[in-house]
Amino acid sequence: MKEVKVNVTTLDSLIEKEHSLEKIHLIRIVTQGSEYEILQGAIKTCDKYQPLIFVHTWLNSIYHESGNLEQILGWARLNGYVAIDLKPAVTWLPKGTEINSSKREVIGVSVLLCRKNIFEDNYEDNRLQSHSSIEHISYILSNYGFTALASFLIGKNDRTASDKRMALNLALFLNSPALLKRITHFLKGFLSLK
Repeated sequence: MKEVKVNVTTLDSLIEKEHSLEKIHLIRIVTQGSEYEILQGAIKTCDKYQPLIFVHTWLNSIYHESGNLEQILGWARLNGYVAIDLKPAVTWLPKGTEINSSKREVIGVSVLLCRKNIFEDNYEDNRLQSHSSIEHISYILSNYGFTALASFLIGKNDRTASDKRMALNLALFLNSPALLKRITHFLKGFLSLK
């Protein structure tokens, strides 16, 4: 095996150079082993924008010096994030198992992280000032099945949003992203939301 050196940069450096970004709602990291290093290089970005973070990682280090779930969860705790979803992403058949066996060993997982303070009753963060930001984050959460949290965020940031919450809950209940988009568009015009 030949070792090849490559130049890399941090996510913080990339975001700093990109002046047209107003908001980052989601960071998705699927890199086959360098997830932890990427998160280490994204601390400023995560603090400034407080995005949801989707990470595909391993239960044990699969690649040479690769990160694992324990490191990702440790990073999350240190930076004010919590895991709100964890799903098997990669499975192998255990050695000696027949191919037709339904039992598989989980070796890789997908983790969805969000800021811990999002669950607090007094959660009001100026980074979520705009209805657009709230709707984007709520939409992402709803796609991951967190309908109650999505509805909570909309209600927390708009006290007069009972019609909006009801419409959002209906769209989420029907699990229809297209319907959710249409309802959101309609409500923006109907309720003059900016």
